[in-house]
Amino acid sequence: MFRLFNSGKLDKVVLFWMGLTSALVTFYPTPSYGQNSQNSFYNPIPITANTTVDDRLTVGDMPTGEGGFARDYRINLQAGDQVSIDLRSDEFDTMVMLIGDDGTTIVANDDSTEGGTNSLAFARITESGDYIVRVRTYAATGGGAFSLAVTRLKPVP
Repeated sequence: MFRLFNSGKLDKVVLFWMGLTSALVTFYPTPSYGQNSQNSFYNPIPITANTTVDDRLTVGDMPTGEGGFARDYRINLQAGDQVSIDLRSDEFDTMVMLIGDDGTTIVANDDSTEGGTNSLAFARITESGDYIVRVRTYAATGGGAFSLAVTRLKPVP
């Protein structure tokens, strides 16, 4: 222990406040978040292939730097998988991305082949591991409800 001041009473007051501050920092509870929300620490929401996720993109999600927002989902894929990523919304112009473990964009799509504001992307996976499926707005087009489907496609014989 060290002395901050030479007077005995002031030392005790300072040490008391230092101890109280440490206790508050140490025991301050962290908030809990639901399965489908992202908090201030990067924590992608886990999903599996061949399922559909119905969710909402809000101002509480990650800012894209272009005026819009993004939400990340973590999915495990195997080498040789062929996947389709279908993102649909009636409330905003969608953009979907598949991002590798090293941060490389594998595929990205703003508008599906049928036109409109939905997104559809296809990818062939070359390395097994975790990937990020990023749901985002195109530019600053707001947010809202969306449906995301990641499907493993059957190989063509």
